[in-house]
Amino acid sequence: MRHICLVLLVFCLFGCDGFSESNQASTHIIELQSSVLGEKRKLHLHLPKQYAESQQKYPVLFMTDGRANLQHTVASVEFLSSQGLIPELIIVGIESNQNRTHNLTPTYREDGFEVLPIDGAMLLSQDPGGAEAFLDFIADEVKPYVQKHYRVSGYDVFAGHSFGGLFAVYSLVKQPDLFDAFIAISPSLWWDHQAWLGHLKSIPLNKLTDKSIFFAVGEEGALMEDPYEQVKLYLNNQSIDGFKFSAKRFLGENHNSVVNQGMYFGLKSIFSDFALTLANTAQGEKKILAHQKLVKGKYGVKQHLESQLEALAYDALFEDKQQLSVSLFELILKREPSTLSAYIGLASIYAKQQNYKKAISVYERALSQPKLAIGSRDQINHHIAELEARLLKANL
Repeated sequence: MRHICLVLLVFCLFGCDGFSESNQASTHIIELQSSVLGEKRKLHLHLPKQYAESQQKYPVLFMTDGRANLQHTVASVEFLSSQGLIPELIIVGIESNQNRTHNLTPTYREDGFEVLPIDGAMLLSQDPGGAEAFLDFIADEVKPYVQKHYRVSGYDVFAGHSFGGLFAVYSLVKQPDLFDAFIAISPSLWWDHQAWLGHLKSIPLNKLTDKSIFFAVGEEGALMEDPYEQVKLYLNNQSIDGFKFSAKRFLGENHNSVVNQGMYFGLKSIFSDFALTLANTAQGEKKILAHQKLVKGKYGVKQHLESQLEALAYDALFEDKQQLSVSLFELILKREPSTLSAYIGLASIYAKQQNYKKAISVYERALSQPKLAIGSRDQINHHIAELEARLLKANL
């Protein structure tokens, strides 16, 4: 237990800075001269792949420990957005390792370190209690800089781990309107006799309207897990308009390793109403367009429906919901008549039903599209020949 707490304390102090600059070659590193902090501070900023080629606006994920958390966060965002589960995001990793304990911790009472099974002198030597200035730096300098220089949609998420998770709670308490959603991974709510757990419970409930909050913890012992359970119990019992709270305990993960899964599932939770579902699509095109409008109003982004509809059409097909799959493929072709994969999916359904004439007619519709590539035409003609052979055999 003593060893575990020592590891936890070292992580709280220094974070995990294991990634080389070469791993972040695609990231813009920006140095801001901060008048609030009286020093230069680095931002590790990652843009969506198609940012330069589009005019799209994007939600922004701000997070502490920018260098340490960037690589796994980029991987999670790119995978989840490629699956249509979350929007593409601008990621802003705020460097806090110059004096991490000072930047991320609120004021404190020295006897608060008595909860640790080891000497808290190391924490005291790091000059804790600078969270107020660090939050002002983010509110007055970082966010305005990002808003001025990049196409942002107006929906902002804040994420932090360990002391960064404590800072996420601190920012929610002190400036609840600064961000729309919060991800707190293994937050150090033991800090100052769990004072910020009490402050969290004292937030006027109307300040949580339309907010989304996600808490995560690993297998970390009572010091970390007891406050987590108290937060979960309190927030799960609140009834607030538009408020969404989710929490997850990750078995088999410790204080260090939980950050990866915490970020991944935190993003899924925050944007849980972003993706289309089979339930939505089963209600027809009006419901689909209403969902797109809801997403645009909340997150400020326009969904790329075709890719989501295609994935759902195949999901429906694998679940043997053939009529729903047909409806979705037809909707895709109504919106974008040159979508070859939709023709193939639709024809495969009719072929499975041994309705070869209808399958052939689907491919003939594809051949009538002027944008269809020559290679695709050859592929379709091959499919038609196979279907004609099956039809001939069936009629013998």
